[in-house]
Amino acid sequence: MDAGSAPLPVDFNGYSTTLMDVSITDMVANVSFQRPFVLESDYNMQINVTQTYKVFLNWGVFENTTDTNTTYIFGASK
Repeated sequence: MDAGSAPLPVDFNGYSTTLMDVSITDMVANVSFQRPFVLESDYNMQINVTQTYKVFLNWGVFENTTDTNTTYIFGASK
């Protein structure tokens, strides 16, 4: 069983979501996004291509797109 396809979110501060896929049967979710190295926003860091970065992922289980319950948020705690 797969969770039907939801519309991709609109671009935000230079970020563009290119794929969202959830397989409930396999318990796997994939989200892909793109962003330019240099962004025209005060709220994003500039990416230096000569540096190595770490990504700390967080995810949650929500009833719908307006659910703000934080009980089922998982991932990095630092």
